[in-house]
Amino acid sequence: MSVTNDLFGHPPPAVVKAAPPKKKKRPEITPEIIAAFEAWWEHYPVHNGKKDALRAFADVYPEIVDLQTLIDGADRYAAFLRAHPDRQPKWPQGWLHGERWTDRLDGTPRSASASRGASFARAGAFFRDRR
Repeated sequence: MSVTNDLFGHPPPAVVKAAPPKKKKRPEITPEIIAAFEAWWEHYPVHNGKKDALRAFADVYPEIVDLQTLIDGADRYAAFLRAHPDRQPKWPQGWLHGERWTDRLDGTPRSASASRGASFARAGAFFRDRR
C-alpha cells in the first residue's frame, strides 16, 4: 500500500477512531432508595411511569439531593398545578431528571405570546443600543 503525501510532502494524518461514549452505570436500587421513593411518590401529583420514575429517583437520590428537598419540591409543584389546572404536568421521571425541585414556581401563568413579545422587545433594545 502506498502512502500519498500532500503538496508539501507531509503524509496524511492518521485516522484515530474515537472511543464510544461510556454508558453511565445506573445506581443500584436498594431497599432504602425504594422506601424513600415511595415516600416521595405519595407527594408527587402525577402517578404515571412509576418504573421509570424509580430509576430517575435512584439517579438523583441521595447523591444529588436529599429526600426532604424532593418532597418539598413535589408539594410546591402539586400546589402550582392545582392553581394552574390548564398547565400540562411533568411526568415524574422528567421532573427528576430535569432537577425541577429547583424551579421557582411564582404562580404567574406563562403566556407564549407575552414571553415571545418580551423576547422581541429585549432583542430590539439590544440591537438599538449597539448603534
